Amino acid sequence: MTLSITPAVRNWDASQLVMVFMGIGVSTGFDEDDFLDVEPEAETFGHKVGADGEIARFRNNNRVNKLTLKLLQTSVANSLLSAIANLDQNTPGGAGIGPCLIQDLQGTTLFSAQFCWISKRPKRTFAREAKSREWELTCVLDEEHDGNN
Repeated sequence: MTLSITPAVRNWDASQLVMVFMGIGVSTGFDEDDFLDVEPEAETFGHKVGADGEIARFRNNNRVNKLTLKLLQTSVANSLLSAIANLDQNTPGGAGIGPCLIQDLQGTTLFSAQFCWISKRPKRTFAREAKSREWELTCVLDEEHDGNN
């Protein structure tokens, strides 16, 4: 007797990934390849080895993550992000820190932060074809779940 297992089929749809930063939705105008990276600044756990070989494991409570958002130069989101960056740069004490949410509407992936800001504006390249703009944001993640999709 042969046991037959039918593999699951999963679907990914980039148009179902949404990002909301300071109340502004970014859900269109993404670059053609990798368009969003979420990268932790530090390891979750570290360790130290003593002279006698004893190992101490410690938790790193650094929740800072770097978000890299890659948009087509034609994306309306560039103008909105520029407005936030300008406000932050030109306001004493800053005004560009706010919440950020990234969610896959078809899956269970979710990242949320109460504190997020633009840390680096994109390099601007102009050519015959549309280019991309790469925005760097810094977020202190409150919740992070790498789900399916």
